[in-house]
Formats: sequence, C-alpha cells, structure tokens
Amino acid sequence: MTKLLVGLGNPGDKYFETKHNVGFMLIDQLAKKQNVTFTHDKIFQADLASFFLNGEKIYLVKPTTF
Repeated sequence: MTKLLVGLGNPGDKYFETKHNVGFMLIDQLAKKQNVTFTHDKIFQADLASFFLNGEKIYLVKPTTF
C-alpha cells in the first residue's frame, strides 16, 4: 500500500521555523531520518520525496503555494 504524508506550511523565508510551518518541519525530519531529499514538482506545485518503509512506498509532500 502507498502512503502520502502532506506537511502543511507557508512557503518563504518569513515563515521558516515558525509555528506556521510545523507541518513542513515534521516532514523535513522524516526526510532527514530516511536520508531522502526533496525535488520540486511543477505540476503538483510541491516539493516531493519518497522512500520505502516495511515494503510500503511513502511519499512526503510540502506544498509550495498558499
């Protein structure tokens, strides 16, 4: 089964590491723990990363628009 984890936050330096970006921070920590990096997807307007955990594909998503 595939899982999709979306971390909500506000894009831009103004909100970096503020309470407005708790979702982004959580997704960043998961990515760091799994040693994966994000790539920007223009179609989804989001930063995406993925990995396998216990045989399941996990997608991490950080939207880049409001």
